[in-house]
Amino acid sequence: MFKKILLSAILLFDLNNFALAKEKISLDELLKLGLENNLKIKSFKNKKDIYLSQIIIANSVNNPVFNTDISPPQRTYRFGVNQEIEIYSKRQLRIDEAKKNKELYELELNKLINEIKFQIKSKFNDIAYLEIKANKYNKLIETFKNLINISNKREKVGDIPKIDINQLELIYLNLLNEREDILSRLNQEKINISEFIGISIYDKDFNYENYLKFKSIPKIYLADIYQKNVEIFYFNKLKEYFFTQKLKVESENIPNFTLGSGLDIVTENQQANFGTFINLNVPIPIFYKKEGEIKELEAKIFQLDFEIDNLKQVIKIKIDSFLEKINFLKKQINLYENEILPKSMELVKKSNKAFEAGKYGIVNSILFYQNYIQNELKYIDIIYEYKKKHYQFRKRGL
Repeated sequence: MFKKILLSAILLFDLNNFALAKEKISLDELLKLGLENNLKIKSFKNKKDIYLSQIIIANSVNNPVFNTDISPPQRTYRFGVNQEIEIYSKRQLRIDEAKKNKELYELELNKLINEIKFQIKSKFNDIAYLEIKANKYNKLIETFKNLINISNKREKVGDIPKIDINQLELIYLNLLNEREDILSRLNQEKINISEFIGISIYDKDFNYENYLKFKSIPKIYLADIYQKNVEIFYFNKLKEYFFTQKLKVESENIPNFTLGSGLDIVTENQQANFGTFINLNVPIPIFYKKEGEIKELEAKIFQLDFEIDNLKQVIKIKIDSFLEKINFLKKQINLYENEILPKSMELVKKSNKAFEAGKYGIVNSILFYQNYIQNELKYIDIIYEYKKKHYQFRKRGL
């Protein structure tokens, strides 16, 4: 009878069920909250009007200049207007430059959003991992607590030796200590994720019931990755910006001219003669033709080409490393699901039968049971590492 009571206490723990937190906030909801409330994103979005203003400024035309030329000794009086006339497509190039600058701002905003989303996903992954482990320990501790209470009662009537109870108590204390470490890390991660969300969610529960369901990595094509990679895309846009700047600087070597005209009054013998005047001013670009600015921009474009080629090599190496790691983790997952966990469970069942037959003591049965739980915890560790690698991979826009 005593043996059946102990076995029932063990089986109260559902070996195949993870007790999860109440369903309140999902990962999608966390991401939405983060994009709405993250202070860095809010601050960066506030810069949008600056870049819109630059387009307006670039689209503007210089105001005309009113001028006078009064010479009483010569009895001449001039009143006119000067207007700078832009030659070539300088105004359009200024507009293009401002628009390219706005595009770079939008890309930087997208990079920031991508980074914040990665951090939220990463922290959510940490919290889910620690919460599942904490729940696993909670049930394990509760099971040992029940076993110890039952064993203490049976020890008094001589059904179980005191040394077995002492071993159970030692395992119980170690489990308590391990759980406290997990809970401490869990509470810290809940604080950390609030930094990226922008509001405190320390007291909220998370929905991660599908945590152990992981997606397989699709087949990877380098050409697609290079095209989608946010850093390469940004560098290419930066090249376009520098190239537009170069065209704008080169256009400045084609001089504008200032055209003036107005009323010309000449007084002589107390009689005023009225006429018009026209003048034209054209700078002559002889001594300096923007060589320095042009050379600097050409150097920046060349450097970006080098950075892009270098980044492609780095990405290729990282992909090879990622695939090697992810394939190893997938093999580990399959090993635990198909071999280690089923066999560990089989040992638990066999040890329980041996205990019922009087071949094993309660401690030996518990140790087999504890070994199964440790294997489940290792399995959770592998899933966590797999998801962590996946998020890191997705962070690069791959």
